[in-house]
Amino acid sequence: MNPIFEGRIINGEPRIRNLKEYQAWLSTLEGKEIDIEVSKHHSQRTHPQNNYYWGVVIALMSDWTGFTPQEMHDTFKNMFLKETRRSKQGKAYDVVRSTASLTTQEFGDYVEKCRMFASMQGLVIPDPNEDAPEAPELPPNSPVKASEPIDPIIVPDEAPEPTKEQLNAMFGPEEKLEPITITRLDGTKKTYD
Repeated sequence: MNPIFEGRIINGEPRIRNLKEYQAWLSTLEGKEIDIEVSKHHSQRTHPQNNYYWGVVIALMSDWTGFTPQEMHDTFKNMFLKETRRSKQGKAYDVVRSTASLTTQEFGDYVEKCRMFASMQGLVIPDPNEDAPEAPELPPNSPVKASEPIDPIIVPDEAPEPTKEQLNAMFGPEEKLEPITITRLDGTKKTYD
């Protein structure tokens, strides 16, 4: 990945903040064809946003599902940050964006989608300025006891269909699953046996 250099335009000329690093990078490209892309600066996610995401949203969802924090983070990224991009040859690939690349606005929207998903599962995640609720009591290795009925799962319309592996990871091995119905916000339903 190519580095990004920040700066400011003054009198129509770019003024690069880390000029020595910028010049060192340019020297590695001596004699090569290059592409130059200039865009308006967008602030990346803030430390308080990141702390809230990992310390509250991910921590509560990890406790709720039994996933590790990293597994929960990866699950949310796959649900909400997956994009289809085309290669130079025209082939489509699914790419999952890094949360570190998100602007403050994009990261805020992403965290809100995570909170909405959690609330649809029955877990209320407090706003950043609220006190966190106590973590729910869960069986040691499963978020749901096999003898308990499973409430319908509601997911946003744009969320991808879960794979059998994801369902098994959330609710246990296939042979223990009761039928699970997923309802999208648009009202469409799909039952997984």
